[in-house]
Amino acid sequence: MDTSAGGDLAETAAALRRRWRVVAACTAAGLALAAAALAVAPRTYTSTASVHVHPTGVPELTGELSGRSDGEVNLDTEAQIVRSAEVSDAVADRLGSGADPAELRRRVDVGVPPNSSVLEISYPGSSPQAARRISAAFADAYLSYRRDRTDQKIGRVLSSLRDEADARYTELDGIADGGGAAGQGRAAAVQGEIAELNKEIRPLAALRSSVVPGRIITPATLPDEASAPVPELWAAAGGVLGLAAGLAAAVGADRRDPRLRTVGGTERAAGTAVLLGPSRCAERADGPAAAPETEREAQEANRAALGLAAGIGDRGTHRSGGAVVLVPGVSPGTDSGAAATRIAAALARVGADVLLVRADPAASAAADGAGLADALLGGAEPAELERRTADAPGLRILDYGGADAAGMLQRPAMARLLDRLRTQADYVVVATAPTGERADACALARGADAVVPVVELGATRAEDLRSALAAFAGVDAPVAGTVAALRRSRATRGPARRRGGTAERAADPHREESGAQRHRRSGERGAADGSAAPPDGAADRDRADLALKR
Repeated sequence: MDTSAGGDLAETAAALRRRWRVVAACTAAGLALAAAALAVAPRTYTSTASVHVHPTGVPELTGELSGRSDGEVNLDTEAQIVRSAEVSDAVADRLGSGADPAELRRRVDVGVPPNSSVLEISYPGSSPQAARRISAAFADAYLSYRRDRTDQKIGRVLSSLRDEADARYTELDGIADGGGAAGQGRAAAVQGEIAELNKEIRPLAALRSSVVPGRIITPATLPDEASAPVPELWAAAGGVLGLAAGLAAAVGADRRDPRLRTVGGTERAAGTAVLLGPSRCAERADGPAAAPETEREAQEANRAALGLAAGIGDRGTHRSGGAVVLVPGVSPGTDSGAAATRIAAALARVGADVLLVRADPAASAAADGAGLADALLGGAEPAELERRTADAPGLRILDYGGADAAGMLQRPAMARLLDRLRTQADYVVVATAPTGERADACALARGADAVVPVVELGATRAEDLRSALAAFAGVDAPVAGTVAALRRSRATRGPARRRGGTAERAADPHREESGAQRHRRSGERGAADGSAAPPDGAADRDRADLALKR
């Protein structure tokens, strides 16, 4: 594929359609690798314990106020406490030897459902039993830590209050020993302070003995199935990665492909416009016969013919008579006859008198009748060898013929014959052998008014096209543009480049013959069986002749 800048999304999509097997294979490989990895990947089981965190009743002491929720407990802080080193160390002690507190802290996950006072403590383990045991250990260790922390904070406050009360009692004992009116007043004040202290001590002491920091509302259970790996996720990831690799491989393979596959790539490689795109009817790649052009394809060919005629008129010509349009194939195996027929038929439809000359000795034209080869070898009058078709009144066709005149196509005799033919038509369209096989096109290009190389998409290499254009530039031949044709299948590509009259004649019994051809065929048949035979149909016409049906 042409690697020049300017390829658009449509060309990329076309490349992917051509390489869909690569994309499908890579996608399947990605899914297979995901399945293999899924089969050997270690399973992880996750168990979750839900803990309802209760307020202690003294948030000013424990620092529980202003949490994420509207309650009295700061759950963000509590979640961090679950993952703290103190709780992890306690969990490791509960689990016994071999437990790593750092690893436990790294793997535990604590979630807080919205608008709740619940902590969801989850732990992934290598087995369902390990996951449940460690998750439960974290829940128990957290509640123990919270209970101990609350007890310690209330205990410190109680100890301070009790020490202050003891000091007041000691002071009261000293006042009682001293007596006096002043001592009585001070004693009454101290007793009042002791009473106030006792009002604080008694509730805290009761709270300390009854506080419940939280409870497990959903114990950790044995998980029914592994939480990781997730088969659906792995399959999706494998498919996506395989698809991405397939797309990259397909685009890369298409860019490394030296063959021209699109009209845009052909235009970039040639540096000139594609005058006529492929016809899926008149140039069908498979099957021995092809349908006529559709109306849309016929109109496209007419526009190309008008543009070609205008280009030839703008350049002008120093030769007398009509213009010679050379239509050579490029890559070996390309049959330019279908493209030349489309161009000739389109020129005839727009009102020109056109002569189509089939000068490719290997193409599937008439091989056993008289034609161009006879005119070159025997001096026969070309006008007597031409044939017409009712489908295109302004078009005459001069087939190659059955004689072997391949050696004459590059000699001056062929150029002189074209000069004669140009005086008998407005346009002489000449279909020649591919430039990759023979030098006929280069020999005739010097006397042509326009050269229109035929590119077979999917078969013609960009380098072959550039070489052909360089050869035409070397003889100062004006290249008016190119024709992009569909690639034919291997089944039809070989036979189309052979000369074989009998089998080809049976393939198309509706062909019109010139008078000289009918005379020759009748004579041959009469000599064979001793009697005169009426003229039958004709030898094979190139499949693209059916474009004339428009």
